[in-house]
Amino acid sequence: MDGGTGIGDQGCERARAWASLQLDGEVSQLEAALLDVHLRRCPTCAAAVDETASVTQLLRAAPLEQPTRPLFAPAERRPTRTRPVALRLALAATLAALAAGLGVLAGSVGGDS
Repeated sequence: MDGGTGIGDQGCERARAWASLQLDGEVSQLEAALLDVHLRRCPTCAAAVDETASVTQLLRAAPLEQPTRPLFAPAERRPTRTRPVALRLALAATLAALAAGLGVLAGSVGGDS
C-alpha cells in the first residue's frame, strides 16, 4: 500500500482513516497536518483519498431516493386493553388469597404457646 515509498501499511491505514474523518469535518489540526505530510509522500494514498472524496461529494449531491411504497404497513387495529372490571376482580382475588395466606401464617405462629 505504500506505493513504493516505504511508508508502510500501518501509516497508510491511519492516513486513510484521517482522510475519512476529514471528509466529515472530524479530523484534528494535528491529524490534518500529518495526513497532508503522508499524502505528499504516498501517491497511492493520495489517489485513494482523491477518489474517496470524489465519490463522497457525488453521493452527498445526489437527490434522496423516495420509497415507492410504505416501509411499514399500518396497524390493522389497536391492541385490546384489559378491561378495568376484569383487572379489579383479579386484584381482589389476589388480595383475598394473600389475606388468607397471612391468616394461616398468623395462626400457626401464635396458636400453640
